[in-house]
Amino acid sequence: MAGPSPIVEQCHINFWSLGALFRRVYVCDVGLQLKAPPGEAPVQEIRLLLPFEAESRGFTDLYSIMSVHENFKLVFGEPLETLSSNPPTYKTTSATYRLQRLSTTESELKASRGTAAATIGTLRLTSAIPPGETAYVRLRLRVGKRARVWLWQRQFFVRRRALIDLRVADLRESLIDRTLVELEDRILPVAELYMFVIADWALQHRVSSPPLRHIRVLEGRVWEPYLNRATDLRRKGKLVIYYWKSTQETTAVNPFRAFLDLSIDDSVMSWRHLAAIALVIGLALWVQGGGAGSDLSRLGNWSLSFAARVPIGIEATVVGLVVLWATLYAVFDTVKRQSKDLWRSARRLLRFVEDDLLYRPTHKRP
Repeated sequence: MAGPSPIVEQCHINFWSLGALFRRVYVCDVGLQLKAPPGEAPVQEIRLLLPFEAESRGFTDLYSIMSVHENFKLVFGEPLETLSSNPPTYKTTSATYRLQRLSTTESELKASRGTAAATIGTLRLTSAIPPGETAYVRLRLRVGKRARVWLWQRQFFVRRRALIDLRVADLRESLIDRTLVELEDRILPVAELYMFVIADWALQHRVSSPPLRHIRVLEGRVWEPYLNRATDLRRKGKLVIYYWKSTQETTAVNPFRAFLDLSIDDSVMSWRHLAAIALVIGLALWVQGGGAGSDLSRLGNWSLSFAARVPIGIEATVVGLVVLWATLYAVFDTVKRQSKDLWRSARRLLRFVEDDLLYRPTHKRP
């Protein structure tokens, strides 16, 4: 980190599991209350080590969203007083927060070069924090590879259990990755840590460690202006928030580890689960009735007769086989080289359909 290291007075972590087409979208919000050490140079840059791979599109600075009084009050959930509008400065019952912008052009996210799935973020402030003063920054990252942060267990092709493992200032399982071990000496202590996991209410709480401070239900539509998207396609879903708070200083010697076990009640089956069972039963009855064998036999005979009538186009000689192999290799090599571009284009199209069309926020602040 260039320049002096800031004092981390507060750290807020929100890990969201949101609905999307045929999948879930995972978003991590990180808020930091930073103080420049008195008597030293101003703080211009901070670095984050994240235990997952963030998407390459970078991060979103939440300065504009948090500048709205209603959004800031919704996030902190306590009485709020506006002290200034430029820069936006708010006072709660516990602290004063002066919002600071992050430079999206000068900041960067890089995946770890080692074996662990991790992201190293270098965040540049648009203006430095003067010595002895504080500033609050908040950013959003779209999670790519979740690694061990969020693990799913499937049953009948349905995700029925989730294990969430979030850690702060803990590099114990990254010892095999030298690039991460070298960062251990740079871990800054966190005076106060607030951690939230927000998941679909279909998942029931089983086990948590350490004990949760509280659990409550969030109405999805209320959070659309903050998330800048709908939480589910029908705009009727609800979310459950699981909350930990640590007032003890979090350091590399005393890290914070949060574990959460969520699962769907076995007595409740979704329509997808019931449809899968019905499909299996239908296939079993079809095979048992003898229809499967005759149909497959007819299909095999037709395929063989069709293949026998198709001309190969070259003689089955050594030269012909070499030409055939070279042609197939060229085709497969071209497809392989273009598959990444095609997959990237498909993901961009899916992202546009989700974010800009189907999951576009409909609830606006008054």
